[in-house]
Amino acid sequence: MAEIYPIRHAQTEGSRFPVHQGLRDDEQLQVTLFSPAEDRAYYERCYADAWMFSHGDLRGFSAATYYTAACRHHRQQPGSVLRIWLRGKPAGLVDLDPVREAENKAGWVSLLYLGPAFRGKGYGIQLLERADRFYRLQGRQSLRLLVAESNRTARAFYEREGFRRIGEENGSTGKLLRLERPIPAAGEPG
Repeated sequence: MAEIYPIRHAQTEGSRFPVHQGLRDDEQLQVTLFSPAEDRAYYERCYADAWMFSHGDLRGFSAATYYTAACRHHRQQPGSVLRIWLRGKPAGLVDLDPVREAENKAGWVSLLYLGPAFRGKGYGIQLLERADRFYRLQGRQSLRLLVAESNRTARAFYEREGFRRIGEENGSTGKLLRLERPIPAAGEPG
């Protein structure tokens, strides 16, 4: 296994969430750089589970499309696809597209995924902080992503974390909302 870095250590400079309320040290997520080509099955399983959670079935899901995009992100900038761990067990994935929305000084979140056992426990905040840090180092000013209009759980999470609707588009299974939130500058409170 690759070297594991605690996410909380990556948050010391300009952290939006400098202290994760109620999380003990053994509850802090850790991250490893991830090459989708090294474990295609894991990437596709995670994306399929995220799709099921968002849409209720796999209608419209194309594993090859998302896998190919993740490989491209990794080639464009190693470190843009991350495997997330908790207590030595895989907990999820983060897939950041280093090119999409760059012209708008925004960072694009392609996938923010936690396995079912890790949802609803405050870990999603740590994943967003990782995305903030990744894009802040590139001079980006905001995070953008799509969420299914029907995915009320995810929408509520993103709204609590400061995302606002900036548009919508049609997805393969329904309406997708385009959301954005500012990335705080280093040292700026969230």
